[in-house]
Amino acid sequence: MAIISGTPTSYTKPGVTVNLNINDSTSGSNQFLVLVMGNATSGTTMYGKTGPYLFTTLDQLATDFGKTSDIYTIIEQYQITDSSTSLYAINLIATNESTSTVSNGNIKSITSNLNSTASATDPAGTGITATGGSGTGATFDVTSTPSSTKFLPASVVINNPGTGYKVGDTLTITGVGTLTVVTVDETTVTGVTDDVLMEQTLATIGDIEFDLVVGTLSSAAAIQGWQTYAEKTWSATSELYGIYITAKQAASASAFVTAAADFTSADKTVVFPCPMSLSPTRLIGQAAAEIATRTQISPSLPLRSWALGIGVVPLTERMPQSVLDTLFANGYSTISYDLAGNPTIQRTRIAATQSATGDALNDTSLETPFQSAYAAKYFRTQLAPYTSNPHILVDDGLETPSIYMVSPSAVKGTMIHAYQDLVDLGVCTDIKSFTASLAVEKDTQVIGRLNIQASGTLTWGLNQIALNLSLSK
Repeated sequence: MAIISGTPTSYTKPGVTVNLNINDSTSGSNQFLVLVMGNATSGTTMYGKTGPYLFTTLDQLATDFGKTSDIYTIIEQYQITDSSTSLYAINLIATNESTSTVSNGNIKSITSNLNSTASATDPAGTGITATGGSGTGATFDVTSTPSSTKFLPASVVINNPGTGYKVGDTLTITGVGTLTVVTVDETTVTGVTDDVLMEQTLATIGDIEFDLVVGTLSSAAAIQGWQTYAEKTWSATSELYGIYITAKQAASASAFVTAAADFTSADKTVVFPCPMSLSPTRLIGQAAAEIATRTQISPSLPLRSWALGIGVVPLTERMPQSVLDTLFANGYSTISYDLAGNPTIQRTRIAATQSATGDALNDTSLETPFQSAYAAKYFRTQLAPYTSNPHILVDDGLETPSIYMVSPSAVKGTMIHAYQDLVDLGVCTDIKSFTASLAVEKDTQVIGRLNIQASGTLTWGLNQIALNLSLSK
């Protein structure tokens, strides 16, 4: 079905491509699944093990992953709201490790550019601070050379190496001159970046189709790792349409906006801003449960207005609506607070103002990937019988009573019927336009292939009511 090489650029965005062949596994399942990523506690049954683990009970999870693990906390919170959706857990484990040398910020050596003009003030002293540079705490000992009543700086040596400095930092000591950091103490660390950790962990789940993937990895590298994975799975060949849900914790609105640069270019990601007084793991677990519950009721329902029930946020951490609007514009799903500080999911969104291809999407909520995935899986399920059982592809008008023969017109009828079902379910609308643009044809180049080009219209969730009221006597 459709173009295997990719969705044509003329297709309405967002969209998905579905491909069905004789491999029955591509027909997939409509079961809603959630994958929780994290790490088992050292010494537990699942510590260091890879691959998906099917959740059964919290007691068993405590034994296998440990009550102190982030996986246990997320699932424990998730279960409060949604105890019916199938949950899987997976350890964040990379199959290879890399060794790199990084700075720990202690100044090891410097060069100096000292003042050449004598001063009436003696610059000599010990433990003198300098301004500038990227670190803190460094101090220096200065000697001077007297000349009559004048003094010239003679030398500068490190007194305290400080922390957080980088090679090339320029520091200034008033009356002495400038110093340049030449080397810093170095530490060799072994590990992997979050993008590698994300990609290699997800690679171990195989073809299981998870609708939601949740976890605490929210760095720029982690989001890029998810994006790289999603670009391969939201495709005609993989058809795994997952959404990643995570949270970033920061102490101020400006810090949240700065952190937004980590994910505003990504797609199919839901990021919540988590204040310092709340647990990110519990926020992720509760948000995922609410999204899973409502999405399964209908993928077209707006994902907003849920009381979180995971704590109270002090007045100093609550943000006004103007700030929440700024966060939303920067790609965050937003959280509002009542007068007592109880947090509520206000609005959710997936990714940024624009899609990964740069196409502007006229949808302020950007919840359409849930609808798109639902429609794709529904069409896939309805068309699966044609490939899971042997059929003979014949031209229109050549059908016989044989149960093995199928023509383009018969498949077109299945498509129209399936779209009508989606209309009845409130996922799609305008069957007239869908039917008029629907094309089903035998491929003239690939033997045994049937091409379908279909363009549908997703329904809108009600997000706003504008009332222009004029009263008079």
